[in-house]
Amino acid sequence: MAGLSYADPVIKLVEKQVNDAGGILGGRSLKVVKYDNRNSVADSVSGAKKLILEDKVSALVFGGTSVAQCTAVSDAAAESKVLFVSNAPFNDLAERKFTLEMTLSARIIVDATVKLVTEVLKPRTVAILSSAIDTDARRYTVEPGKKSLKPLASRSSTQTLLRQNLWISCPT
Repeated sequence: MAGLSYADPVIKLVEKQVNDAGGILGGRSLKVVKYDNRNSVADSVSGAKKLILEDKVSALVFGGTSVAQCTAVSDAAAESKVLFVSNAPFNDLAERKFTLEMTLSARIIVDATVKLVTEVLKPRTVAILSSAIDTDARRYTVEPGKKSLKPLASRSSTQTLLRQNLWISCPT
C-alpha cells in the first residue's frame, strides 16, 4: 500500500531470508504483494479487495497513510474475514475482530517527548508543532501533551499556551 517504495529492498531481503530459512507456518513460502493506494481511501479499499480476492493473500499489512485509509481497509478485511495488521490507531479496536494494531500509542510518544524536553533538554521556551487537527488525534496527542506540560509550567514559572496546532511553553 502507500509509502512502501522505499522499503522494497528490505521487503525483498526479508522475503528471501524467510524462504531460505524454510518459510513460515510449517514450510510455506512467503510472497509479499503490494499495491500503491495513491493516498486515497477508495484506492485503499480497491487495493485491499484485489489483494484478498485476486491475489488470495492470507493477511493485509499497513493499509495506508491515514486513519481513514486504514479504517476502510480494516472494514474490507473484516468483510472477507482476512487478518489486517494496521499501522494506524483505532479508537474502536476492540470491535474490529480481524484487525491488529502495531502502533505505539500517541500517549506513549507524547510522554516520551515531554520527558525528553523537560528532563533532558530543559529549554526555557518550547514550541511543539502538531498535525493533530481532527478530534481523535487532538484527544490522543495535543490534550495529553498540554496536561504533561502543566507541571513544568508550575515548577518553572512558565505559561503553556495552545494556538491551533502549536503548543507553546514560554517564560512568564
